[in-house]
Amino acid sequence: MIDKEKKYIDYLPGETIFGLKIKTIFSASNRYIIFEEKKSNGIRISFDHNGTDPTSFISSKIVEIKGLTQKLYNSKKYNGSIAEAYTECFEGNPENGISILEHIKELAKKDFAHQIKITYLICTLSLILFNTLISLTLFYTKNYIDYGPFYQFFLIATFGSFGGFLSTIYKINNLNFQEEDSKILLFFLSISRVFLSMLSSIVIYILIKSNILLGIFNSIENIYVYYIFSIAAGFSETFVPDILKKIQNSSFNETE
Repeated sequence: MIDKEKKYIDYLPGETIFGLKIKTIFSASNRYIIFEEKKSNGIRISFDHNGTDPTSFISSKIVEIKGLTQKLYNSKKYNGSIAEAYTECFEGNPENGISILEHIKELAKKDFAHQIKITYLICTLSLILFNTLISLTLFYTKNYIDYGPFYQFFLIATFGSFGGFLSTIYKINNLNFQEEDSKILLFFLSISRVFLSMLSSIVIYILIKSNILLGIFNSIENIYVYYIFSIAAGFSETFVPDILKKIQNSSFNETE
């Protein structure tokens, strides 16, 4: 319980008010106190009620901001700015409080966009590391187990996934994600990108080995040439589709 003889301005971090332990005091006066509660790290306010709530002017904005910041890994970084908006309301400047919250909203949106992109990159990299682990396992066990053509195809696909990851890094700032996108959706998007790059690398490898495309490289025994083509095919989302389209057009013209 609050000590009725004690003023808000007299409270110190570590003390308890209304059963809440104070971690940090952002602002306090004889009329109000704005602090961070230790257990939840959330902002709490207490003030003398005189028939009106000074924070009612920004209450809807506060709800909106909290809904956005709760999605962030480091949501508590905005506590100080939110407390500043509360302080402006208690000091009779609610318009300033609104301006502060609008600024927080823009910053939080940018942080959330960066967070989504980082999550997408981590998912993509995790899949590629998994492919690499399998490739290394195949490489060190190939002398004991006959994997047949599967071994070479998987290595080609792995290098294709490298190209896909390089493409993701290169284009990450141009990718548009929505606030509603869940981690599960991001995971499946990353899977689709990795599998597309793997498939593209396998297709280009088959085209070369079958002399349909760039047959001159088919006679080259240096396997690293195929790895380079695999990375290029994985990097470009349109590389293989454009080649297949040219082959289709060429076949159509020969038929005519």
